Amino acid sequence: MGEEDIQQQARMIEASGAEVLIVIGTSFDRAAIIKALALLNRKIPIISHMAFIAGGYVAEQFKGVDLSFIQTFSVHPKDELTKSVLKEYLDTYRVSTPQKIPVPAATAQAYDLVHLLAMAINDAKTLDRASIRDALENIKSYKGLIKTYSPSFTQTRHDALDINDYFMARYDTNGLIVPIDKRAR
Repeated sequence: MGEEDIQQQARMIEASGAEVLIVIGTSFDRAAIIKALALLNRKIPIISHMAFIAGGYVAEQFKGVDLSFIQTFSVHPKDELTKSVLKEYLDTYRVSTPQKIPVPAATAQAYDLVHLLAMAINDAKTLDRASIRDALENIKSYKGLIKTYSPSFTQTRHDALDINDYFMARYDTNGLIVPIDKRAR
């Protein structure tokens, strides 16, 4: 897109009778979209990927916009590992509450991936790419923040997450990310 002002396009979307807007965009584009949609007479719900909420923008910018986005992790801990990691994160980065962690799903995904990669490197006993890939494909089980990966990868499946690992979320009135789906982890 690359345009700062898309009010004309937003009005055309509104006039078309669109019931929902599915958006995949950069943080620059996102800012223009949010700004334009917030000014419309009719609020058009937005469905987006989690990167839509990243990039230094704050939930305040989403006020007046009906935005739902995909998540893989909720900061409402249900197990001791998640509680422990969240406490360590809060202490290390001086964040007041888990709800104020920017893009918590990305944090949890990175945590799990780094641990899976470390396990594979340790098992492979080398930094050879093919050996690490083979080791990743042979990790039997790993309890992470997102889920217990059993297995994380196989020779034919290189996606550690599947459709059951995603849920929808939104910002509440306090600007905190909250699940709107009972499958939230």
